[in-house]
Amino acid sequence: MNNESRFGDVCTILEKRAKEYLKLRLFENARMEFLGALNVARSYGDLYRECGILLHLGNCAYELKNLTQAKDCYENALAVYEKSDLKDSDVYARLLCNLANLGLQGGMLDRANLLYRDAYTVAHQVRSLKTQRICIEGQAAIAGLREEWDLAITFYQEALSLSDPQILDTYLYTNLGYCYSQKGSYAVATESLQQALSLCQSASLIDVKASCLFKLGLNAERQDNWDEALEFYRQSYALVESPEAGIGSARLCSQFSKSLAYFLAVQGQKLLEEKEFDPLMDYTLEWTTLIELQGASALGGARLWLDQMLHVVPRSVPCWNNPPKRHLLELCGMKMLITGS
Repeated sequence: MNNESRFGDVCTILEKRAKEYLKLRLFENARMEFLGALNVARSYGDLYRECGILLHLGNCAYELKNLTQAKDCYENALAVYEKSDLKDSDVYARLLCNLANLGLQGGMLDRANLLYRDAYTVAHQVRSLKTQRICIEGQAAIAGLREEWDLAITFYQEALSLSDPQILDTYLYTNLGYCYSQKGSYAVATESLQQALSLCQSASLIDVKASCLFKLGLNAERQDNWDEALEFYRQSYALVESPEAGIGSARLCSQFSKSLAYFLAVQGQKLLEEKEFDPLMDYTLEWTTLIELQGASALGGARLWLDQMLHVVPRSVPCWNNPPKRHLLELCGMKMLITGS
């Protein structure tokens, strides 16, 4: 057995061990095994394997909330690709896609869009449906952030057209239903959300089921079906104590019990302030509700969230002139940041 074959066997063993740790979500253990495999792959110059391992290392870093390290791993892998002829691979597409995901989270929307498009082109060439769908969903998320609902719907429908048994459509139907509801197509929204709900049978999808129930409640509330909305919010909160379900309940309860609404609002604000900032979660309605129910005690949190969102979605994006966001800005005394008045 020559050295290259022997090194390859060692690398395979380390990668298999790492992937077993991934199944158990033991990301630090997996990372250490992948580091060992990386050293072996580099020792015998297997560039393709090196890039694949760097992709896994980046993913481990991402799961461990070390986004800088994740970005470094992905970019190091891309640097290896620049020196090789391996660019027509799914690994290359996934690297571009993961960098786009980081760009989206960091508020670099234009760069993320470009990376998603480049990743999609490569994924299409190598017929990787899974990566194609992730790229399309990323572009849909950016459109949703900008409140370009028709564009977001087009992307989600395109993603659904790419059937892949490895991917559940639950998230797609949930997001599609939310977009339809946002643009006032309530019947179609209900259909999409109910489809998503029917797919949430696994215990691992409890968060998605709770989110879907909340969106069904919001869709019902927008149609003034308050009893139905309150019941959906109750079911959602029973599964996952989310701020949006709690605050939605507070908003509806304020019509018949100010004391109960205040109690729910206080609980909802506590949950909201404990959550890590996520640019893909729009809490315009929640912060507006809290200010209207609690007054000045909610202003600090609302202003902080708006500041964070303005770093992700630039003030030049038209969504800031839509009535709900303009109203929240006015309540927070921040309208001048958008209008210049």
